Amino acid sequence: MTNLISALALVVSALSLVVSWRVGRANARHHEPLIWLSFQGFEQQPEWWYATLHIRNRSAAGIQIDKVIAKGKTRLSSYRGPIIGGKRWQFDDAVRDAPLVKELPLGDQRVWAFPGEDGASGIILRSSSSDVVLKLVGRTIEAVPKSIRFRVKAQLHEGE
Repeated sequence: MTNLISALALVVSALSLVVSWRVGRANARHHEPLIWLSFQGFEQQPEWWYATLHIRNRSAAGIQIDKVIAKGKTRLSSYRGPIIGGKRWQFDDAVRDAPLVKELPLGDQRVWAFPGEDGASGIILRSSSSDVVLKLVGRTIEAVPKSIRFRVKAQLHEGE
């Protein structure tokens, strides 16, 4: 009988641990930033896209993105930001002749998102694939900044 009670206590304890772990993970995910991309195409330029990078910061620290790294068959061009509204950029010689790079430092026009706020900035990119994967490298804005990295994957399609 004592063994049965001990076994039941062990099962209840294990279930309690699993429930606590799942609640902790869900709570941590609830405070992670959300990052997504939306696209606008350039007229008669099928491989060129204007990507708006959106950040909804649900964490307790501000976020600063320092550079964007393109993965796969995507190349980055000139950076235009920050974006207010859904402006459609013209495909001009400056865009066409800009050097295509895999890594784009954002300079003084970084993507900022403070706690409870949204941030958005734009990047011009060229991709021969319908899949776009970008790696964002930045840091938190707090007393002791720490490096952060995000990976954003999206399918190219015309945004609203």
